[in-house]
Amino acid sequence: MVTWSYGLTVPLYCRGRWLTRKLAHWLLHSAVFGPHDKFVVDLTEAWCIAKIRRLVGPIEPPVDSKYDEEFALAEYLETSSFKHQDDSPEKQFITVGTLRQELENLSAPKVSPKLLDFIDFLLVTDHTKRPTAVEALQHPYLHHDLRLEAPSLVPP
Repeated sequence: MVTWSYGLTVPLYCRGRWLTRKLAHWLLHSAVFGPHDKFVVDLTEAWCIAKIRRLVGPIEPPVDSKYDEEFALAEYLETSSFKHQDDSPEKQFITVGTLRQELENLSAPKVSPKLLDFIDFLLVTDHTKRPTAVEALQHPYLHHDLRLEAPSLVPP
């Protein structure tokens, strides 16, 4: 059983029986998603779009032209830097890396390279290149032996 709200509930096999434990969500304390690290006035939507672009790569603006300004601002925030008036070094507006980089940088729990490959495989923004459900189910990550990575999650 897995719950993806503000916590992660996982079944653990321990001493011959299954136990359920709630773990802290691994992205809850991170500024990877959302405007938690936003330091410009307003521009919340553009800030979040810029972070998504950085995490998963360029995304085309919607067909509706009323969003053109938000996407133009997002591109500027993603690719530009600023220099504070106190003579500090120039800094990027958006500091998150790609989703893979952010997941690799988590202190705990560590994300396996095989899972990172699977996430990269699934998160293709171009729908013509995105795997189908059948192709996704054939990915090697779904067919490797979990006991090698997390023995406590799989019964003997």
